[in-house]
Amino acid sequence: MSATKTSAKRGKKPSAKAYEKASTPEVAAPLPVRSAPDPQRDARIEALMNEILTAPGDLDLRRVLADLLIEAGDPRGEYIQLACQLAELSEDDERRADLKRAVTSLEARNNLAWSSPLRRVGGFNGGHPEWGSLQFAFSRGFIETLDGPPKETAARLDDAARAAPIRTLRLNEVMAADLQELANRKALRQVRDLQLHVHHSQEAASDSALATLFASPNIERLEALRFNGEISAATIETLGNAPALDGLSELEVSTPIGPEGLARLDALGKLSKVSRLKLTNAKIGLEGLSIIARLGSLRHLHLENEPIGPKGAAQLAASKALGELRSLTLINCDLGDKGTLALVSSSNLGKLTSLDVSSNGFNGKKIGSILDGFSLPSVVRLGLGNSNLKVDGAKALAACDRLGNVRHLDIAGNMLKADGAAALAKAQGYSKLETLVLARNGLDALGLRAIVDGPFMQNVKHLNLAGNKCGTEGGKELATWKALPRLRSLRLFYNWMGVLGLRNILERAEDLEVLDAGENNYNSEPLKSVAARANSVVRDLTSYTGDSKATIAFARSKAGRNVERLSVGSLDLTEECATALAEMPALGRLQLGFPKPVGQAAHILRKRFGPFVEVWGMHRDWVNLPGPE
Repeated sequence: MSATKTSAKRGKKPSAKAYEKASTPEVAAPLPVRSAPDPQRDARIEALMNEILTAPGDLDLRRVLADLLIEAGDPRGEYIQLACQLAELSEDDERRADLKRAVTSLEARNNLAWSSPLRRVGGFNGGHPEWGSLQFAFSRGFIETLDGPPKETAARLDDAARAAPIRTLRLNEVMAADLQELANRKALRQVRDLQLHVHHSQEAASDSALATLFASPNIERLEALRFNGEISAATIETLGNAPALDGLSELEVSTPIGPEGLARLDALGKLSKVSRLKLTNAKIGLEGLSIIARLGSLRHLHLENEPIGPKGAAQLAASKALGELRSLTLINCDLGDKGTLALVSSSNLGKLTSLDVSSNGFNGKKIGSILDGFSLPSVVRLGLGNSNLKVDGAKALAACDRLGNVRHLDIAGNMLKADGAAALAKAQGYSKLETLVLARNGLDALGLRAIVDGPFMQNVKHLNLAGNKCGTEGGKELATWKALPRLRSLRLFYNWMGVLGLRNILERAEDLEVLDAGENNYNSEPLKSVAARANSVVRDLTSYTGDSKATIAFARSKAGRNVERLSVGSLDLTEECATALAEMPALGRLQLGFPKPVGQAAHILRKRFGPFVEVWGMHRDWVNLPGPE
């Protein structure tokens, strides 16, 4: 063991000051003071960087590196420190939201500089020519994920792994030749999370190509496999006999595997250690579900478009082996009233912290009896979307006294309308509710007036009202909400709310950090309204339309200096506009919808943002331009 690795055990935990800074973020924070050069410290930093590349799973190495970088006055030290702490928090930890905000803020302001080693590798300086998507993502202080064209990504994997501690590889539209190329990459040894979406035209050839991949000496140990493509009996045998999958903890399959395929994987020992299982359109039936119900290692189960019905729900509810399950997602599984009641009243599922039973066709009039049987006190996230709740369901939710610990509630697509909103507004037992999804509920101005007028939403900090088409008057009613000054994020997509509604809201939403104002007949009003607020703390703004004049004014405003992510659509992108966007000091991610660049405008943005500018439409014209050095 190296001297550096031994010292890693002494890596410091994030200080109280660091976490306080994360929990109470500053905008326009002063630049860190760099310490005097220290050749010995610099040599240790370089040595640690190299060790992290060869041991990407060792967080202790990263913590020691963070200490040294903080000592040197490098902001990446705090970023690595906080990112490692975030990685170790459970998904339902109350500290997670504030910590994630601090991490993403530091990343947005520095992602171009911190991605430079990987961008020096050919092919990782832009997006995909068809989709315009990013090719890598940060995690635990470094770029750990590559997500790009399979042919180019597989060919450059070894070079990429010498520049970043790659642990996750996502390959879409994979051809058989791509799998064979990947099998030859030595860097595959450090990949722990592999996502393969097999191209439809190559599915018949995928068995032999998969066999080549999983027989490669370069694939050592996978912790997660995510597969979308034809799964034949030969494919199952290939996966089941692969030693690299013996310690699998996460498995996602988005294709018909059938009960036979699931049983075979289980018989070959590939499910024995799986703690997170996600099956979509897998057609496992009750026979396959009986296998899942015996997996004592499961902590997270997600089934989607699996018609297990009430019998399947009862089977899960009766399973003592699932007693350690923490999250259960059953979307469009035909549970019905009886199946849903069996789950929420199960004494075997008492450790669940997250339950989503959206789109399961139960009768909204019977939601009262379902909620009366709710016996899952640890649940803090509850999904009841597309459940036909309507007015009766809203009344039942309002009367329920068993959801006092819920912090995140999703009741989208239930057509509550004004009467349902009025009933729900009176609910008294939701004092911990912080995130509320009310999308697609037919809430007009009367509905919004009703729901903001009662105690139900008094502590909500994150509100999703997408798709309600509430109009300008709805915006005015929302602006009267007493808790609006404390709101942190607001999603208004497709509400046709109009300029006056938005202005009234922003006048009072003092703490608003995230605003999605797309599809609202606003034109450039979101940019103008945010720019007009001298004390704005908005850092994530979506405005689906905009003109160059308003965009320039916004980019150069005091409010614009704090924005870290910006989405603007239908923009007449002049050189002056591109220059103003490029000069925004905190902007780390820029999304443009069907831009019409003039002159050198596209070149200016590609040079400034590189792979962190994403374009909807005209992808090839953009990603083929040279990026930053």
